[in-house]
Amino acid sequence: MKNAKKPYQIRLYFLGVFAVLFLLSSCGFQPIYGNIGTSTNQANTEELMRRIDIGLINDRKGQFLRNALIDRLHNSASPLAPLYTLQLTNISEAKRNLDVTKESDATIANLKLSTEMTFIRKSDGKVLLKKNIWSTTSYNILESQFTTRVSQNYARENGLKNLAEQIERQVSLALNAQDAVAEQRK
Repeated sequence: MKNAKKPYQIRLYFLGVFAVLFLLSSCGFQPIYGNIGTSTNQANTEELMRRIDIGLINDRKGQFLRNALIDRLHNSASPLAPLYTLQLTNISEAKRNLDVTKESDATIANLKLSTEMTFIRKSDGKVLLKKNIWSTTSYNILESQFTTRVSQNYARENGLKNLAEQIERQVSLALNAQDAVAEQRK
């Protein structure tokens, strides 16, 4: 009896997979980067991201984040003719000890990094996006202070890289939304 149901189950399985693929292809997903072919005059998101001026951020964490953003957005020291400005507030850092032992010693700590981003169109000064961005990483607290410091710095750098990824994603979505609004006005 089980053998008689197998071909029917297989057909039902493939029908389900086909239906899911069909629905995904027609749901309106668009690539974040690149031109989807709707307009030949429309600059793609990658080109627009190269035209973002990234403001200075104080302290070493800010320098690291700014360099990560420059690498992610336009691969050069400064954009040629910036159309947008990306401003970030100073990065705040909060440490929280976790996993406390019987001797009241922490063995793991969470490091939360946060900043506020403001994405501005230079032509009219309109704020396209203003958002708080944060990232949490963890590191081990070891007996050696040097090893703990190295671990903490590594966690901080990973958190800053994560902030840069989030900011890049938010900026690209804002640019796509701006392009969609411009297309609707035409």
